[in-house]
Amino acid sequence: MGIVAAGVSLCVVPAASQRQRPDDVCYRIIKDETATSPIIMSFRRDDARGRVEEIKQLIREMYADNPPWLQLSNVQLDRA
Repeated sequence: MGIVAAGVSLCVVPAASQRQRPDDVCYRIIKDETATSPIIMSFRRDDARGRVEEIKQLIREMYADNPPWLQLSNVQLDRA
């Protein structure tokens, strides 16, 4: 967002991100409801303290045709 504010670039962000820089960035709505944007993840190569592998696995599951967390067997029903 900083390089956008500097007038050097543009960025596709969720609507909620408009609150981050309301004064120095101009926001426009994309009218194409089928428009998509890639998700890019950056991380330090040798950062052993991070949870990079867990995040990468979550992303793989999110893009899977049938992610495990969407299975009915993973849903806990309140039987109270």
